[in-house]
Amino acid sequence: MSNVRSITGMILTKLNIVDYLIYQILTKITPMLLYFHDHREELKKWIKWVIDEFDIDGIRIDTVPHVKREFWKEYTDAAGCYAVGEALNGDPHFLASYQGPLPAMLNYHAFFASRDLFEKGYSMYTLRDVVNTDNEVFPDPTVLGTFVDNHDKARFLSYHSDQKNYQNLLVFNFFLQGIPIVYYGTEQSFNGGDDPWNRETLWGNMDTESEMYKFVTNMVNARKQFKVWEHPHIERYVNQDIYAFSRGDVLIATTNVHTSFGVDITYLPDSYKEGDILCNVLSTGNDCITVTNGSLNVHFDDGEPKVYVPQARLVKE
Repeated sequence: MSNVRSITGMILTKLNIVDYLIYQILTKITPMLLYFHDHREELKKWIKWVIDEFDIDGIRIDTVPHVKREFWKEYTDAAGCYAVGEALNGDPHFLASYQGPLPAMLNYHAFFASRDLFEKGYSMYTLRDVVNTDNEVFPDPTVLGTFVDNHDKARFLSYHSDQKNYQNLLVFNFFLQGIPIVYYGTEQSFNGGDDPWNRETLWGNMDTESEMYKFVTNMVNARKQFKVWEHPHIERYVNQDIYAFSRGDVLIATTNVHTSFGVDITYLPDSYKEGDILCNVLSTGNDCITVTNGSLNVHFDDGEPKVYVPQARLVKE
């Protein structure tokens, strides 16, 4: 056993050295080379070839602050496809400064603010602030990459094991304006900590009958069926404990409290008519409500998130 540990240690040490050298190349040598015209042109020709050769729809560009903004405009123009940049920074103004040189950025502003809220029990008005700030600061918040976990940060469940809070966090970010990115293992409730523990093996752990797998599947199906990306993010109700918004015919309600309570939402999508029945696609039971006197009574039993869709359309489509 000691030999195995010793060999593993040697391999890891060598990998770390390679890792370090690659880091040095990317952060120090590459930016320097980009001052030279020939190197810039080769990189642009290379990315165009990659996109064309493999019919790629979009790319993620890591650590974009290490290279000057003007190059990213040239690079993404050459790529000719959607590109989302990464900068591990929660300041929306800093992130927004890269949208233009790049088509989009990962929305670390929403990531940090929403994770803190559902971990620490902050006011749900925080989500209103996130949306309003993104709308004010970013040239186009509808194409930002939204997410709750990734390989750079400890998984949410590694330090906050509340499954209901995690589900609310997922629902908010999945239906928030932007393009949702689901990190593998979310559908299995993986709870690895900081890198490398957040890179758990999926093989042997894949359960398509698990509650979370079905939960994520239902979110994906609702988003696709009702094409929420074609509709604006409209706030419908907010207080200390609830944040509700709509995307077209879909009404989303999130909470960070675990008591039984209800609220009446009167500011409804125009498509909702008196007597319409809305059903929560995330419910494993019969969570359906009816538009009565121009209002919907949304009742929470134990902090569960809601994604209500018209029952008639759900059945028909």
